[in-house]
Amino acid sequence: MIEKKRITPEIKAHHERKFVSYISSLLHFNSINFDKKIRKHNERNPLIMDDIEENHIAYEDDEKLLGFHLHRLENQISDPNLHKFFLTLSEREKEILNLTYAEEKKDIEISQQLGVSQQSISKTRKNALRKLRHFLTDETSR
Repeated sequence: MIEKKRITPEIKAHHERKFVSYISSLLHFNSINFDKKIRKHNERNPLIMDDIEENHIAYEDDEKLLGFHLHRLENQISDPNLHKFFLTLSEREKEILNLTYAEEKKDIEISQQLGVSQQSISKTRKNALRKLRHFLTDETSR
């Protein structure tokens, strides 16, 4: 016959301590490995938005150097007729509409930038919008 060993409370406590120690060290080292894995992944695949300030500064400098704006109104107009009519406006009218709607500047800011009166900016913008409205209503009535 096979004799069974009796498990004494001391042996049971010893095994429990060993098991808890094993699980504790297992969790510790797995958390370290997990942390390393996440850091490695983040270093290899950085988020694009992390460097938003540097990218923003670079685009502003590029705009100033190249002398054009990335968000011009004529590049955002999706209606072909409106785009065609927008291109028929004078350069001054297009510039004022771009500054007003694409760059969201106020009349006073535009007048200071262009060196003319605020009333002149307002009048030019209204005339340009009236021309576009006239072109569109004539085109749709045909």
